[in-house]
Amino acid sequence: MIRLWRSVWMLCALLLAAPAWSADNDYRMGTGDVLHITVYGQPDLTTDARVSETGTITFPLIGDVKMADITPAQGENEIAQRLSKGGFIIKPFVTLNVVQYRSQHISVLGRVNRPGQYTLEKSAA
Repeated sequence: MIRLWRSVWMLCALLLAAPAWSADNDYRMGTGDVLHITVYGQPDLTTDARVSETGTITFPLIGDVKMADITPAQGENEIAQRLSKGGFIIKPFVTLNVVQYRSQHISVLGRVNRPGQYTLEKSAA
């Protein structure tokens, strides 16, 4: 019986700790990433944008928004806050998806045909 309770407590502890693990390991956007951004009920604001070398994108109505080194959830919040503060939309619901991951690089070294640094280009499914 004690063994059963220990198992239950361990399971509860793991379930409570899981959100903390996922928050730390969330993908951080970088230069070259392609983003698809939508605002619910506002089809004119649907945008596909590439994160520039300066780490920003240009979004309709609010201009340049920094996207480098933040998570997609933080990007959604930033755009929503700016739309709301600017008086464009009262309670915007923004979704941001990374369509192409281009900010990650790998280096190929050693005795190979083409050594150097390469961009990982993985499209989101």
